[in-house]
Amino acid sequence: MTKIEFICLAKSYKYGGRCIAGIKTDGSGWFRPISDDPTGTLHEEHYLINPYQEPQLFDILRIECTHPSPQTHQPENWQISDKRWKWIGRSTVEQLNNLLTNEVKNGREKSLLFGNNLDRIPWTHLQENPVPSSLCFVKPQEIEWHLRTVNEKRKYRVSFKLGEITYNLSVTDPEWLEIINQMPDGSYPSEDIIEDLQLENFDPDKFLFTISLGEPFQPSLGAEEYCYKLVAAVINATYVKTLLK
Repeated sequence: MTKIEFICLAKSYKYGGRCIAGIKTDGSGWFRPISDDPTGTLHEEHYLINPYQEPQLFDILRIECTHPSPQTHQPENWQISDKRWKWIGRSTVEQLNNLLTNEVKNGREKSLLFGNNLDRIPWTHLQENPVPSSLCFVKPQEIEWHLRTVNEKRKYRVSFKLGEITYNLSVTDPEWLEIINQMPDGSYPSEDIIEDLQLENFDPDKFLFTISLGEPFQPSLGAEEYCYKLVAAVINATYVKTLLK
């Protein structure tokens, strides 16, 4: 058994459960705990810290894992044991700065997300060309949020630029979706979201995203399978400084 301590930097929707990931506190990189579900999805019996408490972004957690379980599309995966996760505390701004400085720098230098400029990667390509990483932390520019309702189901996407490349990705961060779900269908720059929803201590120029590569998915019957790039956490640096000590 291996105990891994990490700062939670992604908690997103995944097949009725959650995908949780973060950076190890020892500075050795990204970590994604997975269950023995075929998709690795975490359910409440896996990730609850106590019978009622979910992990939150910036929590420091300690998890017992049985073994590393790297996949061609997700090399950071570790198989969890059946032991309850332990909450260690909240990270500090200093801890985050120390651990994320290089991640943000790398994000600025690499405008290509996981090897291409699209919102997805063909599963057949990944099987022949495994990615070296499936998680990254970026500082996006020219952000615009897109909300629409299709067949009574709300869809959330965000377009942004990294360098000269424009992306348009699905957003899967539960807390941020709960916030922007208050807006009517439409497309909005961050300034409008902050102003219309009266979000205190949010700066439209201080957003950071955790990007994750998802599981193989077939968008329609008979179509090719793809792994989609997802915005797994939406973080505003100004708000975080008021949240953490």
